[in-house]
Amino acid sequence: MSLIAAALPAASPPVVDQLVVAVRDHETSDRIRFHKLAWIAHHAAGSPTAHTAFDAEQAAHPDWRVSEHPDFLQWVEITTTSETPDHHRADLPNLASLMVDDPAKALELIVSHYTDSDTDTAPSPGWFDALRCVQAVTDEDLQACLSLLEALASFESPHMDAVALVASTALASLDKAVRQDDTLRESTNIRRLCVRLWRGAADRWPQPEPGTRERDWTQAAANSCAGKLAQLFLLTIKPRQPRASAEDATLLRAGDALMLRAMLKGDTATSHHAQNVCAQHLWWLHRLDRHGVGRHVLTSLDPTTSQERAVRFWEGYLYHPRWDHELIEDGLLQHLIAFAPHING
Repeated sequence: MSLIAAALPAASPPVVDQLVVAVRDHETSDRIRFHKLAWIAHHAAGSPTAHTAFDAEQAAHPDWRVSEHPDFLQWVEITTTSETPDHHRADLPNLASLMVDDPAKALELIVSHYTDSDTDTAPSPGWFDALRCVQAVTDEDLQACLSLLEALASFESPHMDAVALVASTALASLDKAVRQDDTLRESTNIRRLCVRLWRGAADRWPQPEPGTRERDWTQAAANSCAGKLAQLFLLTIKPRQPRASAEDATLLRAGDALMLRAMLKGDTATSHHAQNVCAQHLWWLHRLDRHGVGRHVLTSLDPTTSQERAVRFWEGYLYHPRWDHELIEDGLLQHLIAFAPHING
């Protein structure tokens, strides 16, 4: 579209006519053909051929309107303003110190700004403001972030969807901190926190359902508390050079293996998101624990056991598709061959 806009004003009538014929006769998408011919007619205003071709398209599709931005499949305009009235804004003074000194009270204060919304009413500006405050504090103050997450493990509220958003924000901040600091990455305290959150809160936090697209488990997991929690836990146990010293050895600590098995064996929405994340890391999990956790993830790729489960695990694995001879020997190729007939398109 940009090329048409740049070239057509200076193009000769025969060149314009040739382009019109090419688009009219060879563009297979009705919608794209409509917008291309409209764009040509706009930028070659003196061409009768262009206007005649577009008029025919408009007659064939009388309800279609010409886009002002036809070179984009979607165009979204967002208006922002800093003129939110003060009585709508969240008032969260000294939030960082409150998170450390009394995290339960901090959570009550944060969630108090939440308002239920239906399809016709957007959440209040104060709620978004509160979440921005949470993100700012948890990004800057690790202790406040940890204290808040500890409190979230047992925090109850009538608005658990709001609590899940607060948890998701704090988990994202902790994940960022762990990726930037190897001492945190190896911290047993972070792992224990993940276990506590998984056992005490993960099933109480609403998880987003996958959308209608065929391949969307990975996106849903990335946006869910359970997926973020699983990603954080895996980050804390991932070794720099994963390789067990013997075929039947494991480099996983017993407690870590139990946590992973709890994620992998569940059949709730929470477990489904965590399973997709674990499948993304199949290669190194298999190298750490070939006959335990790794094999459990690998066998979940088998559609003859559960096609729905296999879809969830295959989508995760194919997000980071690494393999070695041990994976092939243990069934990766066999499961791929079995799954191939189920691939749509």
